[in-house]
Amino acid sequence: MVVLLAINPSTRETGWAVFSGDPYPNRPRGAAQWSDGSTLPSSVERVQAHPHWQLVDTGVITAHCRNRRMVVEERIKAIETELDRISEMWRPYDVACGNPFLVQLSHQQEGLEVVCNALKRWGQVRSLPIYSYSVREIKSAILGRHNGAGKELTYAMMTRWGLLGTEKTTHELKAISVGDYHLVRQKMATDIEF
Repeated sequence: MVVLLAINPSTRETGWAVFSGDPYPNRPRGAAQWSDGSTLPSSVERVQAHPHWQLVDTGVITAHCRNRRMVVEERIKAIETELDRISEMWRPYDVACGNPFLVQLSHQQEGLEVVCNALKRWGQVRSLPIYSYSVREIKSAILGRHNGAGKELTYAMMTRWGLLGTEKTTHELKAISVGDYHLVRQKMATDIEF
């Protein structure tokens, strides 16, 4: 079994999602196990959209302070520290990262670009391949059009992954959509291989 870490970057709240599964479901294999040999938890149901993958954990990295204004460098350090913890726990094989949409305010756009570049460096230092996808291509693939509302995308993820009735934040659901899209692309690649 391999693990995918999906990230929806932001300068304040970065959503993340962890998926586990088999990128080559047609190859002969033994019992379902993690790459370290431990058995896969059976409590998480597999989803019809990706029957060989399951969503195992999600969360939000909060990179802001209520008492004072954090500079972008402090936020990046907080994000990297938490991603190190998540990476240590789950040992991802790939990282899928969403490219944030264009923000109207230039100082916010600059901050997002700095965060995205820091995430790329974070992956390079840890020898983790990072796949980057635009919100436009994710929406096009999942909703069938690139100009769908954010609420439509999050609702699609809730229904697709069986999350209706759960308490997931928008940041978590956007990270799930990044991972979902990555799995679709990887499935297309493996279908071509076989």
